[in-house]
Amino acid sequence: MLISTTKPPVGSVGLKEVNKDFCAASIGAKGVYPRRHFIPKLIEPFDDTSQWDTGVRVTKAADTTNYICSQASTLQSMKCTKQTGGTSSFSTKTVTEIDLSNTLVYVRFYVHEGSGASSWDKISVISLIVGDSTFSNYQMMKFVEGDYVTGPGWYERIIAPKMGNMDAGTYTLCWEHVTKLRVRIDSDGSDDTPAVTWDKIMFIPHLAQPQYAIALDDSFDDDYKFAAYLSAKGIRGTFFIIPSKIGTSGYLTLEQLHQIHNAGHLIANHSWSHKYLKMDNLTAAELIEEITKATDWMCANGFADGARIFALPGGTTNWEDGFNSIYKDRWFDQLRLSTTCHDVGFFDPTIQWTNSFDDTTTAELEVNKVINAGTIMVTGWHSANEGTSFTWANWKTHIDNVAAKRDAGSLDTVTMADLLSIGV
Repeated sequence: MLISTTKPPVGSVGLKEVNKDFCAASIGAKGVYPRRHFIPKLIEPFDDTSQWDTGVRVTKAADTTNYICSQASTLQSMKCTKQTGGTSSFSTKTVTEIDLSNTLVYVRFYVHEGSGASSWDKISVISLIVGDSTFSNYQMMKFVEGDYVTGPGWYERIIAPKMGNMDAGTYTLCWEHVTKLRVRIDSDGSDDTPAVTWDKIMFIPHLAQPQYAIALDDSFDDDYKFAAYLSAKGIRGTFFIIPSKIGTSGYLTLEQLHQIHNAGHLIANHSWSHKYLKMDNLTAAELIEEITKATDWMCANGFADGARIFALPGGTTNWEDGFNSIYKDRWFDQLRLSTTCHDVGFFDPTIQWTNSFDDTTTAELEVNKVINAGTIMVTGWHSANEGTSFTWANWKTHIDNVAAKRDAGSLDTVTMADLLSIGV
């Protein structure tokens, strides 16, 4: 029998009592998890281009094609096209003075493909500058630079300004008295004219306590030893299972799954048979069947508390935007953790998602980064027997480091249910 965890669940009191109704609910009933809401200090949706000045070497225009979540009745964002005559261009907006200290900066923008002088690969830097009324005090945050501009399309970035390696490096901090926002495009040459559409900027308060969640996918049989080690360290994990595989060769048995669950770990939904939305060309009806069949099995077998916490097989690269309505209107909570409208599925820009680490040094650096930034880390793992990306020994070292930081009060360890709950 696994050792029970001794650290009480964070922000999840009553979840199992709430979720007992999951089995009785049918398609069409909304999920009942109370959401953990982040409240930005400042949001710039770029819905009104007139609020931004004519700037320097830039033309700006409403973009009604490239936007994700506009808040205006007329859906749009702001396209900025650099003009000739220099290598930098920018537009500035004046805001009511606000204290943005101790915030994370989330930004979403679209890089236009262009051609010739307007080609996307002419971009050298895309940045945001915050400052006081005269920019005598300001700070520049470089969202993409050089080779990090990898092609046309959507980009998302999260920057913690108090992390030195995220900043331009030489500017006086001004976060307590911000009255100006400036979006900037730099190019390789003075005659280049690339374009960027700005869709959203949010300034989000740091979490009072950084959070760490560990997720293990696919219900491999060595998840049992993963769970035992986590339990010994007082850490609750989230195990995304494939019910059709339970009890088959190389996978957990139902008895092992119950022991993992009874030890305090969350058993969550990874679909019935792990079919890929894109690669297997699933229809909406087939996707719903994959999830509901898994949910029915989980409810029938005592895992109702995680039955509607769903991770899409193949991750976000397997996503199609046409399926947003399923996640918005149906009855389960989706953990997508990527580009999406904020009212669809589960989106939280304070979360940093990583896959398994190649080495313990990298793992330690990433955890420290989350502690310094005041954010959430979710690490995703599969089998410790894969051998190419990490080893069982490295994984235990990583968990030991996390447990030590928790014991030192530097972070809390949580499950995916906690991240969907009020109080985290």
